Amino acid sequence: NWIDHVIPFIIIITFGTYISAFANEPESDEVDWDAISQNCYINEDGYYYYYNPDTQYVAVVEDDAERLTQEEEYDLLFYMYTITDFGNAYYKTITDNPFYDASDYAEYFLNEEKGCYGGGSGTVFLDDTKNRRLEIFSNGEIYRYVSKGKAVSITDNVYQYASNEEYFDCAAEAFYEIATLLYGGRIAQPMKYTSNAFLALIISLLICFIIATITSTTSKASISQVMESVEGNLEFTNIKRVCKYQ
Repeated sequence: NWIDHVIPFIIIITFGTYISAFANEPESDEVDWDAISQNCYINEDGYYYYYNPDTQYVAVVEDDAERLTQEEEYDLLFYMYTITDFGNAYYKTITDNPFYDASDYAEYFLNEEKGCYGGGSGTVFLDDTKNRRLEIFSNGEIYRYVSKGKAVSITDNVYQYASNEEYFDCAAEAFYEIATLLYGGRIAQPMKYTSNAFLALIISLLICFIIATITSTTSKASISQVMESVEGNLEFTNIKRVCKYQ
């Protein structure tokens, strides 16, 4: 039965996929607040920001939708400042989006409003409260590590926090996962792993079906073999000669 060949393939491929997923979970690290607090400020617009004196990149919290308390805005820099080794980092919340989609606004905000287009490097985590969308847009060096696919995985990972109105945890986890990718780590990608497991299942079924079809096919007898078999079993009885005349 070809089904017997399918089960081992499914177990091996699916199990291996999910083991990889759990192995790639990032581990948390402790950071000394005192080492960065001396470079945290409030700009002329009232936004908290961190300035990296070595790279001159900044991490800025622009919470226009007031998702966070003032203390949380300051604490969020704790999760953002390491990103400034690679580029600018922004947390942006909005109540009104002049663009059709959150991704369009995120791209405009980073490239045009913050001037990161063409040679710049940065990332923005956008909370579009009007459209109820989370979006991550990156460019420059950061995009090498936080591609569009990775950005989608991060927003998938943190969306439940936003659904539960845990906005600080949502933003903190998003920037933590961005930083994890920038420093060579890996993040959980459950949707990707599920898709890979499903694809592996389909491929396993197809391969096993082909193998079973090949191994279960019997050889077709040739015409000469059929005739030899027929001739060997012919039996003539009551033979008569009949003559016909025109």
